[in-house]
Amino acid sequence: MARKKIFVDGDIANTIHQVWDLYTTSQAAKGVCDITLRNYKQHLHSISKYLDIERSIDDLTKNDLELMVVGMREKGLATNTVATYVRRMRAFLNWCNQEGYCSLSMANIREHDTVKETYSDAELEALLKKPKKHCDFCEYRSWVIVNFLLNSGCRAATVRNIQNRDIDLEARQVPFGLGIIIFIIDQLVKSYVTASMQLGQSVPVIKDVFYITYVLNPGAAFGIFEHQRLFFIIVALVLLGAVLYFRKKLLQENYMIQYGVGLLLGGAIGNLYDRLQNGLVVDFFDFRFWPVFNIADVAICLGAALIMIDICFRRDGNDTDIQG
Repeated sequence: MARKKIFVDGDIANTIHQVWDLYTTSQAAKGVCDITLRNYKQHLHSISKYLDIERSIDDLTKNDLELMVVGMREKGLATNTVATYVRRMRAFLNWCNQEGYCSLSMANIREHDTVKETYSDAELEALLKKPKKHCDFCEYRSWVIVNFLLNSGCRAATVRNIQNRDIDLEARQVPFGLGIIIFIIDQLVKSYVTASMQLGQSVPVIKDVFYITYVLNPGAAFGIFEHQRLFFIIVALVLLGAVLYFRKKLLQENYMIQYGVGLLLGGAIGNLYDRLQNGLVVDFFDFRFWPVFNIADVAICLGAALIMIDICFRRDGNDTDIQG
């Protein structure tokens, strides 16, 4: 008879889901990295579409495993994908045999060697060719993403799978996630402006109040300190280095500081990328009575404001405590 383990809360671990959690815990104890452990969880989620993981592991049969594989194939999953899930399930069953949960085994599925067709030179030129100025947003967005992937080395899945929950608020990972979001939004909008407008062109949004004006700024936010490119590059790099160096301490600060640093970081990197690329910063928000600015400038100002507000209120609170 299969041996069962008891959870701390007294529940018997006998469903496939519960035993899988124990399997994952045992692998974590062996030093398996976090990314692999997350893959275990994702594999279980995928397997659960073809196998009832809330049933008792004692009731699991070889026929159930075969039906799982048949279901995956009927759903149209690639052979190599099915082989990956089967390989993970086989490792799980081997562990279950060692621990006495079941006596089932599963054979691996032979993977097919896939040779992806490469792009021709003509196709690559067409793919990388900058769209016309009056193209729609989707076409330009696709071009930006393709160039981002080629220049950064990221896989397409990295971009597709970015979600809000990737920013771990419980672990206080605000600065880095917010900085990345600000940078991506800033660069997408700048790319769209440069592609759809001519330098110096101004498009009214609210007549006599707010315009989108394409200008190149040789200075800092709002046009101050013009022609100091090297200085601003050094400042941005120092800021980035400071955030990375003090990252552990930043994660212990309150959210006001974290959001402030995240906004500062995203804005600084956004303008830094412009300066490294062509020596000038793309600006476009134009209220006529104020120098033209961009999203990165707004993020920098908001970030600095949040940090200053936190410092002032924290100091006032400390003064109040001392006086009391």
